Amino acid sequence: MKIENSPAIQSGMLNQRGFSLLEMMTALAVLAVLVAVGLPSFEYVTKTNRISSQSNLVVGAFQYARSEAVNRGVNIRVEPVVSGTDWTNGFQVRIDGNDDNDFDDTEDVIIRNFDGIQSATLTSVEDTITYYPAGDVDNVNTLTLRASDCDGDFQRIINITMSGMVSLSNNKSC
Repeated sequence: MKIENSPAIQSGMLNQRGFSLLEMMTALAVLAVLVAVGLPSFEYVTKTNRISSQSNLVVGAFQYARSEAVNRGVNIRVEPVVSGTDWTNGFQVRIDGNDDNDFDDTEDVIIRNFDGIQSATLTSVEDTITYYPAGDVDNVNTLTLRASDCDGDFQRIINITMSGMVSLSNNKSC
């Protein structure tokens, strides 16, 4: 049997390599459809994860302040870095070193700083929250964490009760 007369050579299969233009265009069309369907979902997941991690950071900060007030037996204040009810630029946890309820003395110490919120805003009803040694607070407070381009699930409500407990909830309406 001669090699030139084999069925593989007659059909041209020995010389075929790679993809045809039609196969490549079909694969690119399928890839384009998958990207078009998947990209909005990926953006949603990214935004949801960012707002969730930031809200968990805020809740953790208040739980930390409450824990420090109970453990140290002194008043602890959580306040924004820039005075007012906008906490977006960051916030800090301070100890009332001389127990005079004035947090501007030289004896008062900042024990923890928290960085600003990225791609979102954090606003509050009150400008400070003071935890007492029993773990309770001076006033009920509600903070709202809202994504910059808020729609859907991109808003969180952080509630602090008089007992000092912190709860987190989603708010669908932005």
